[in-house]
Formats: sequence, structure tokens, C-alpha cells
Amino acid sequence: LKLQRDSTLANFFIIEEKDKNDKKENVFVISEALMRISNSDDSLVCLKAFESLLLCVTLADPLVTSAIATSQFPLLLASKMKQHLQLLPSSLHYSEIINCKAGWGVNYASSSAVQCLTPSPQNPLLHLEAYLSWLDYCEQIVAASPEVL
Repeated sequence: LKLQRDSTLANFFIIEEKDKNDKKENVFVISEALMRISNSDDSLVCLKAFESLLLCVTLADPLVTSAIATSQFPLLLASKMKQHLQLLPSSLHYSEIINCKAGWGVNYASSSAVQCLTPSPQNPLLHLEAYLSWLDYCEQIVAASPEVL
């Protein structure tokens, strides 16, 4: 939260690295660490990592935004979406979709958001909930992030 109040603090967490072609790029080490943590086996750890990534994309610093945009973050979002899409049941009844209670955020921390990160193969409706929760998360990313992301 201090980074949101004073965006100049974010510069302390930007490092410059060279890629394979000796091209310099900025890396925001906080988001890189959170992306690694988001692969944890513990669903609640994953949830907190993704919530923190959501906060990172709202930072107004152009260096941070550029670093996140060129990081693996967009690929992480897409791969999670693909994972959930592949797990959706091949057929769903209209009422199952309408009655699905899914979303992202504090109100859903005990159910949808956690299921979104580790959906259960035993309950196909949880896959729908996970997919819709992930869509809600992505929508929040789009709404909160600067246009470059």
C-alpha cells in the first residue's frame, strides 16, 4: 500500500536486466516473486499472490507498468484461462450457469477464488465457478491497470 501512495518507492524494486539478445529490459522484482509464488500448491498462498499482483498492476509508475507488461504476467493470465477453459464440462444446463455464484475478491476468498486456483475434478460445476471467477479476476485487472497493460 505504501507503493500506491508514493510511486517513487517502486523504483527501488526495478532492476535492469539484459535478455538473450543483450537488449536491456526493466524487471519489477515484486511482481516476478509473486508470479513464482502463484504456482504454490497451497491455494490460499496462490490467492494472496494473485491479489497482490492485482495491486501491482494499479501502480501508476510507468517503469513498473512497462516491466509488468513485458513480463510473463500476460502469459500467466492466459495459461490460467486456458487451463480453466479446458476443464469446463462439455455440456451445461442453462440453470447451472445462471445459478453459479462466482467472483473474485475478499467476499469470495473462502470459495470461488480458491476453487479458481485449484479446481476439483470431482465436481464439474466447480470448473464453471473457477472459470467465471478467473474471468472476473481478469476483468478487474483490465479495469484497474493502465492502458499499456
